[in-house]
Amino acid sequence: MSATQLKTQAIADNAISTPKIGDGQITQPKLASGVGGNTDHSFRLKQGPQAISHNVFTAILWPEEEFDTDNLHDIAVNNDRVTITAATAGKWLLSLLLMWPDSPDVGERMIRILKNGANVDTALQRPYTGNHGMPLVTIIPLAAGDFVSVEVFQQSGVTLTVVSVPKGRSTFSGIRIAT
Repeated sequence: MSATQLKTQAIADNAISTPKIGDGQITQPKLASGVGGNTDHSFRLKQGPQAISHNVFTAILWPEEEFDTDNLHDIAVNNDRVTITAATAGKWLLSLLLMWPDSPDVGERMIRILKNGANVDTALQRPYTGNHGMPLVTIIPLAAGDFVSVEVFQQSGVTLTVVSVPKGRSTFSGIRIAT
């Protein structure tokens, strides 16, 4: 048999019983290295109305949580960031959707995700009228103590207020995809 072939055998009837696979019986230490368990390390934050000045990078505040499985975010202290703990370190899939209001059809819009204050990924959008969402998705390694945050920039010539609109609202989400 070659290294790429898999040898299979039949499992005898009743060989795997409910007690063998019941709650708490299959634990992370029993799984092979690199196999994720059933622990979901994730968050989804929501933004409220926030003024974004012309020609200035502005940190986005996240005053609401839809969920935060590991208390990585605090809505009262440093609510512009998510801080990784030792238990949640690994590769993270981060997803940002910023909802721009109906605005003048001038100037560029930019969103960026930062790790410990340094830019890791950016999206740029040309002038656009009407309410619209601007997405950014990235995968980055995060260690214990690292924090991620979001900044926006716009050049419309006036202050824009990023708000919830009938078809959606700004969100920042993440899920650990590997240890």
